[in-house]
Amino acid sequence: MHTFKGYRMVDMLNYGNTAQKHIDTVKRQSTDMNTVLGVYLSMVNRPCPLPPPPPNGGTDTILELNELIERQTSSTDEERSYAVRMDILRNHYEMWAREATRITRQKYDYDFFNGIVECIDGYLNYMKIKYDRPRPYQLAPVMGKRVDMLIKEPGTASYPSGHAMDAWTFAMILSRRHPSCEGELYAIADRVCDSRMVGGVHFRSDTKAGRMLAESALHIIQDYRLLKDIL
Repeated sequence: MHTFKGYRMVDMLNYGNTAQKHIDTVKRQSTDMNTVLGVYLSMVNRPCPLPPPPPNGGTDTILELNELIERQTSSTDEERSYAVRMDILRNHYEMWAREATRITRQKYDYDFFNGIVECIDGYLNYMKIKYDRPRPYQLAPVMGKRVDMLIKEPGTASYPSGHAMDAWTFAMILSRRHPSCEGELYAIADRVCDSRMVGGVHFRSDTKAGRMLAESALHIIQDYRLLKDIL
């Protein structure tokens, strides 16, 4: 686990531990016009889809850290178990396949959701590398606090949340296919976002940014006719 020691220059601290496979994904997709990142980087005067995260030592981050700790303290055994299960991407996508099939009464499988992620994951990791925000469990000791790490080292920076981006992209795409099911689908996305706080790996602003990035990715998918067999 990559951690910090000392209190100096807290706003200069970053995650600093991105796994090579995520860097390789960004490199590979940066010129692939069948992916959201490839399209995004080809845009002239491309818009920035996200504001920067709150400063590490700012009041907003301290409040978010306190909120996360309170959420962990109040979490149930079932919520903690759910957070651990959903951390594994295959479990996450298979959960969506089961729930989407149940809710919409139309068959969905793992490959449907994995195909969406293959189109958007370079965009996500590009933003993670750009902002390189520390994870809550990295900042907590610097602030004299403790966050319980329920899952393994993620290998990516905190902002934005990848699970949140995936969940909201799934929910929004499914809602366009099944408008009457939007409420139930959005509730699943909300639960996934909450599980990332319970797991100790994300601030609330990370999951909010994940939703914002999902909205941006969906606009690109629609405008440039990506994933034509899905939308």
